[in-house]
Amino acid sequence: MARRTGELQNLFADVAYEKDVFEFEYGTNMHLRHIPNLDAEDRGKKKCVYAVANYKDGGFSFVVLPIGEVNRIRDTYVKKDKFGKITGPWVTEYDEMAKKTAVKRLMKLVPLSVELLRKFAQDETVKTEILPNMEDALDDMYPTNEDMGVHGSADGSADANGSANGSAGNVIEGVATRVEESEGDKAE
Repeated sequence: MARRTGELQNLFADVAYEKDVFEFEYGTNMHLRHIPNLDAEDRGKKKCVYAVANYKDGGFSFVVLPIGEVNRIRDTYVKKDKFGKITGPWVTEYDEMAKKTAVKRLMKLVPLSVELLRKFAQDETVKTEILPNMEDALDDMYPTNEDMGVHGSADGSADANGSANGSAGNVIEGVATRVEESEGDKAE
């Protein structure tokens, strides 16, 4: 979905292990380097998960989540069976779910429309009714535009203050992004 906005050139996520070469830096000299140690029979314990978005204008954003943070997020939001055990894809496909978590965290930084953000959020919702267009089925887990304080046109071209969305450099909760701002940039 995010690639369809026309803003992204590439979007990917991966898991880094203890025996891999992995380094990153936030700030004014931000970079991320991951060289998987595919020759090792045992790459060691999972170290972190990361997601990267490369923009068509040459900018990029990335997030790095330590495994402890991924597990905290999992434990907060995953449904458990009647015995309190985690079941489902977090047990059978941990790496894929961890990468999905990093991508969802990254999406908070990528210049996207409100409509696209709503679609990402609906990935975690449970609907109580079936409609021809399931996006119209409301639930209590996702706020409306009014709840979020978003004003403006239905295409999501306004932010919470009613001004036009653009891409700009941000540092949010220790997560860095570098995007070149150019005239005419706005969320589609």
